[in-house]
Amino acid sequence: MTLDLGVNYLAVVVAGIAAVVVGFVYYGLTGFRVRWLAMVGKTVAPGSQPPPASALVGLAAGLVNAWGLAVLGRTVGASTLTDAVVLGLLVWLSFMATLSGATVAFEERPWGLWLLNNVHHVIIQVVMAAIVVLWR
Repeated sequence: MTLDLGVNYLAVVVAGIAAVVVGFVYYGLTGFRVRWLAMVGKTVAPGSQPPPASALVGLAAGLVNAWGLAVLGRTVGASTLTDAVVLGLLVWLSFMATLSGATVAFEERPWGLWLLNNVHHVIIQVVMAAIVVLWR
């Protein structure tokens, strides 16, 4: 197999930024951050925000993730919105859903935490895949 590394790096950057924006909306505007904090056993002052370093780490992770999706998409010949959705769902299911499921089980965390995080993860994978597949 030959990897196709000729990705659109502007699309990768936009997809990485989109991941941060989706995370802000999902955890911030919906209030899921408060629920997430409770599930991991943390409390914070009302109205407090995550440290700025969190956004930078999220952006770095989003950029690497988007690049990987772009390389996979090009390598398998994904070119339509349907292809992008399938790619995003497949990456989520085979990597994120399974690994985070094992983590929740071994750390004896609530399965609601898995669900809360994985709804976020699947949205991000599909959005990023759509950007990098359609914007070649």
